[in-house]
Amino acid sequence: MSERIRIVFLIRSLTRGGAERQLSVLAEGLDPAVFDVLVLTFYPGGAVWCELEKVPHVQLRSLHKRGRWDNVRTVRALARILRAWRPLIIHAYLVEASIVALLAARLGSTPIVVWGVRASNVDYSQYGTIHWLTFRAAGMLSHFADLIVANSESGRAHCVRHGYRSDRFAVILNGIDTDRFRPRADARSHMRAEWGIASGEVLVGIAARIDPMKGHHTFLQAAAEVARANRNVRFVCIGAGDTRYAAALRAAADGFGLDAKLLWVGERGDMERVYPALDIACSSSLFGEGFSNAVGEAMACGTPCVVTDVGDSATIVGDTGTVVRPGSADALVTAILGMAGMTPPDRVGLGLRARARVVQLFSMREMIERTAASYRQLAVSHKRPAGMLPA
Repeated sequence: MSERIRIVFLIRSLTRGGAERQLSVLAEGLDPAVFDVLVLTFYPGGAVWCELEKVPHVQLRSLHKRGRWDNVRTVRALARILRAWRPLIIHAYLVEASIVALLAARLGSTPIVVWGVRASNVDYSQYGTIHWLTFRAAGMLSHFADLIVANSESGRAHCVRHGYRSDRFAVILNGIDTDRFRPRADARSHMRAEWGIASGEVLVGIAARIDPMKGHHTFLQAAAEVARANRNVRFVCIGAGDTRYAAALRAAADGFGLDAKLLWVGERGDMERVYPALDIACSSSLFGEGFSNAVGEAMACGTPCVVTDVGDSATIVGDTGTVVRPGSADALVTAILGMAGMTPPDRVGLGLRARARVVQLFSMREMIERTAASYRQLAVSHKRPAGMLPA
């Protein structure tokens, strides 16, 4: 029997989000006969934390970071855990955690450092100078990472353009749980009844955190135009975020006259029931997407998508959805009206093709197996004496 591989995952938190979900899926899905898994977070709690702590073969701990500037203590705390637990690999998700992991690995004698890149062309002017400086620092430090896993081709290309070491990258696309996310007639009818959506109405939804990158304002502009052109269309926004920004968006929606046509339902923990209720899923992102979990999950539920050409969204939908340029409300209007104008059977057929595409190309098992293979290769390379070539 081959030796076991001990691995630590590090991420800021385990609240609901794409990176958090993919880490959880991977940690749970790695073969417990081969891998010992410890998941560490800067901050405890969150919906994904509650789910992951129920997995018996995954250990879960928090570093209890005390805020943005509590970095020295956090690195030292992580290094102490690494020295005590002695993992072969630390795999960090997102920029801040990647830098902390690299520093702590050197102090804690963890030999292999893996970074996870989840975004593409982020507009850092929306988030402040510190985020841009952190990203640039990561580019310089990336030369010390043993492997950088990007979940999209666009994310890899973006990082390489900004100084990340190109020969350390592997692109492993996100995996979608197609058993959890699937067409469900019962969920569709119950959710639409809960929201007061009539059976003949076309429901268009955006499932995204309330954040400038997600393009909610463009979506709202388009929704107002669509509602004027087709009175049979309703809209729903699913997700939470900064309260002030959310209030500004709600005010904009009222200004567009959407109060009777638009629902704000906040964050949901049952997205496998939400996506089947939609007739059209919309991703109006302006920048920053790598591989959109929301698009993949909606498609797996048999919901066709209208997406902006950001990150790998065009590649994800292929010919099963409509792709428009980012930031154009007019383009969204045309795409949504076109899909809303399809007959229900034709729209259902398009959604089933979308699901088939996800099952074929973006399976959860494929993501787990490719990542596990990368870990095994790193382990073999680490043990190979200097000068020895692979067999």
